[in-house]
Order: sequence, then C-alpha cells, then structure tokens
Amino acid sequence: MDPLPATAANAKLPAAPLTLEGAFILHQMFRVRWTAWRDLGSADRKHVLSRATTIFAAMEANHEEPTALFSLLGHKGDFMLVHFRSSNWVCMKLRSSFIPS
Repeated sequence: MDPLPATAANAKLPAAPLTLEGAFILHQMFRVRWTAWRDLGSADRKHVLSRATTIFAAMEANHEEPTALFSLLGHKGDFMLVHFRSSNWVCMKLRSSFIPS
C-alpha cells in the first residue's frame, strides 16, 4: 500500500467536523420511565401521545432546520432526537426547551 502524500499526512484535522451546509448538530437521548407510563390511565397516555405528535410534526415540517427521531437499542436510552440548526445559540435554546420545569 502506498503511503499518504506528505501534504495529506501533515494536514491537521479541524477541531469540529466540517459540513457543507455549515450546520450545528444537537443530539438528545431520552429514556421513557416505562413503569410510570404503564401506570398512566388511557386518557393520560392519549394526551401525552397527542402532545408528542404535535411537537414532532412541527419539527418534521421544518425543512430549513430538520430534526430526526431515532429509536435506540441498548441501555443508553429509548429514543434520540438529532437536530440540525444554523447556529450554536439555536441548539442551546432548543436544548433548554426540553428540560422539565
């Protein structure tokens, strides 16, 4: 195998990944408290699911700054949101909006 050219071997990687879009990315992992979920009545579950559907639908409709929802396997959590935003400030504001008050 040929060694890397001297220019590539000496090049330093940037501190943060470069993107063509210039996006900032926020990953948020969430865990469902399944015992508490099972203890909720049917009406309360429907209410929670309705609110979540409204929130996720609004995120899906934002084509300028998309958000993706992923199911997680393993012990780290149950689902993950990945947000692509135009600035770090927007990511921080978004992060704080998910903190329960």
